[in-house]
Amino acid sequence: MDNTAFRDDAENGIQRLPLQELEENKLSEVDEVGDAGGARQRRVVPAEEAAETSPKEEEEEDYSLFSYFPQYPRYKARMAVLKQNEQLTLWVKGGLCLLLALLYGVYVISVVSIVSDIEIEDYWCNGDGLLLIITGVVAIFMLYFLVIKKFYGRQINNTVLKPLGKFISEYWSNRWVRLIVYLIPTVALLVFIIIDTAGDTSRLTSLFGTCCLIFAGFVFSHAPRKIIWRHVIWGLALQFIMGLMVLRWSVGRAVFQCAGDKVSAFLAYTDEGSKFVFGPLVDPMGIFGFQVLPVVLFFSFCIQILYYYGIMQWVVIKMGWLLQVTVGTTACESINAAANIFLGQRLPFSSNPTYQ
Repeated sequence: MDNTAFRDDAENGIQRLPLQELEENKLSEVDEVGDAGGARQRRVVPAEEAAETSPKEEEEEDYSLFSYFPQYPRYKARMAVLKQNEQLTLWVKGGLCLLLALLYGVYVISVVSIVSDIEIEDYWCNGDGLLLIITGVVAIFMLYFLVIKKFYGRQINNTVLKPLGKFISEYWSNRWVRLIVYLIPTVALLVFIIIDTAGDTSRLTSLFGTCCLIFAGFVFSHAPRKIIWRHVIWGLALQFIMGLMVLRWSVGRAVFQCAGDKVSAFLAYTDEGSKFVFGPLVDPMGIFGFQVLPVVLFFSFCIQILYYYGIMQWVVIKMGWLLQVTVGTTACESINAAANIFLGQRLPFSSNPTYQ
């Protein structure tokens, strides 16, 4: 390590202020050199002034595709000047968003006006219904995050959510209220199980297996007294509700079946790419390394693209928040569980960017 600077400071009688004091007061030390190679001088100035006086880094040369055009540097300089005008930039972004919204509206109207045989067979999954559902969901989210939450979020929180939370907390502190809330769904679950398995008691095998797994986890746990049973019960309840939606509700079954078919069709594109690259090693030979592993790579690439645009982080964080509110787990546990729902064994491809 070169101690020349420290020797020079000692010789010139320059005293350096502690780093903590500089950070607290938002100050910076600036070296100044006298004329004709004179002695260095040090003075303390505000951090903003030090940033202005510090030498500016040279801009890196542009090697993009547009750099081949001879007039590109001039247009680039003009765009840099226009970007400094915040009002003009805001109007341009608003105009582009409005234009895209109008074009998308024209596209939706034109698609809905066309009738095909696929719509007659399955309108809501393979027809125009899926486009209408996606459009409606996106419109609701944009309305909430861009309008309601941005302009009225604080007012709704102060006038509705906080009083409601206070009201629920007051009643929830009563022991009898908690007992009734826990007793009603427990009795309803027992009645449902008795009625549902009255004709075939062998269906209770799965319930017995679940109880055995919970008992084994409790017995072999390192700290059984630290188990938070609220998390366990809520987790099992969510799985039970999900199972009822898939097995006993026709609409829920159709929704999950459609989602599964779309994911399968999306991953099936990997087979076509693998056939193009590896040929007969994929079909009909079906070698594992050439048929299955490309699916993992393809899916990981798509996940990284979603991470780049911030979509996957938003989905995982919102799902984690929902689990944290309902189940009561920590933020890290909730995010990990939410990512595991969508990614399963491919979770290592997604964990690091989310936690960062």
